[in-house]
Amino acid sequence: MKVKIGLIRVVDRARKAFPHIQELMDSIEKIGLLHPIVVHDEGDGTFRLLAGECRLRAHLMLGRSDIEVTTRKELSTKEQLLIELEENTKREDLPWTEKCELMQKLDSGRRELHGSASKGNPDGHSNEKLAAMVGASTANVAKQVQFGKMMMDRPDVAEKVKTLPMNAAFKKFQQLIEAESLTRQADQGLIVLSNDLRLGSCLDLIGKISDDSIDCVVTDPPYGIPSLKENGQTRSASGRPTSYKMLLSDGDNSDMDGVTSILEELIPELARVLKHGSHLYMFFCNEMYPVLKGLLRDNNFLVSPVPLIWSKMRTTHPFNGYGWPASYEPILFAQLGEKKRRLKSGRGDVILCKPASQTDRIHPFEKPQELLRILIEQSTYKGQVVLDPFAGSGATLLAAKSLGRSCIGFELDNEHYQLAQKRLMER
Repeated sequence: MKVKIGLIRVVDRARKAFPHIQELMDSIEKIGLLHPIVVHDEGDGTFRLLAGECRLRAHLMLGRSDIEVTTRKELSTKEQLLIELEENTKREDLPWTEKCELMQKLDSGRRELHGSASKGNPDGHSNEKLAAMVGASTANVAKQVQFGKMMMDRPDVAEKVKTLPMNAAFKKFQQLIEAESLTRQADQGLIVLSNDLRLGSCLDLIGKISDDSIDCVVTDPPYGIPSLKENGQTRSASGRPTSYKMLLSDGDNSDMDGVTSILEELIPELARVLKHGSHLYMFFCNEMYPVLKGLLRDNNFLVSPVPLIWSKMRTTHPFNGYGWPASYEPILFAQLGEKKRRLKSGRGDVILCKPASQTDRIHPFEKPQELLRILIEQSTYKGQVVLDPFAGSGATLLAAKSLGRSCIGFELDNEHYQLAQKRLMER
């Protein structure tokens, strides 16, 4: 049947965005409305919209006065809401934030209406039934429901992660909550933080380290790669958001001038605290190599003419057809003053090692324990001190401790600091 649009009420709708409404308007003008909207007959001559708000808006924008509808009668308010939610959860163009919110509301509403499935209530609601209803896997639906509840409980944290892809946002959300909890416990004196890892700027903290007290530096400073971010959005070669890049803070990457400014102050301090002849390992991007080499040489470091190569044993960037995808990272190797300390073994300068597991790592650029242990073991003995001025996830400190070395790390970001502290307490 057709109904006057003015008789249709739109109340408390879940959907907030209509990105393809112009395409729908063009379609309606050419071939008409293929699927009537669904309304509830209120019994007083008016109707409440249940499903099809985008179609209704398109008709209004086209200047139409009526629209084809399918009617439902005598539904409770809860049943009306569930019809709307069920329709919207099947839309492919919904942002993941809205999809999770809808899934949580649909799950909650159906449990309220039917109860949870159990031996005594086999017709009750379950994640499996919700998954079958929306045509998705049970695991994915359960995660969306869980995330929707998390975002509802903590909208302040949800706001911080909403621009990330869903899986990256879910992980980041959990990390933010965990970091909050650890900070609170430390403030209340419930946990004792490790003095091996110190919160603050490396430029401030390194001044408290004694001269000639460090046996080795292993560090991964900000790379200074402007191409990681473009117009505020980070994209892969295919144009899709790139999860690990979107997780970067300004301190993780910065730009070449910013990184150079930090290293101009830091490297003289590294020369002061390192013992004569000790080794330094620094991960870097190729664009920064001439700058790094010059700064180190100006501060009495002997820089190896050929960097070490960490082969990740797989490509780590999407293939766009115009360049060879990266599969390695270079590591600068230098010695302070003179060639005095010998390496433990004569292994080659190409190190084969898979990257840290995406599931386990807490920092986008976290290096694998196997690789860090190789570097530390090559250049130190048990009981000696390893310094990482850009500690991030605390991976270098963990590797040093696992080999019986002492360690000192600095970290500027409180979230990374708290999560790294947890790791150090657990090992």
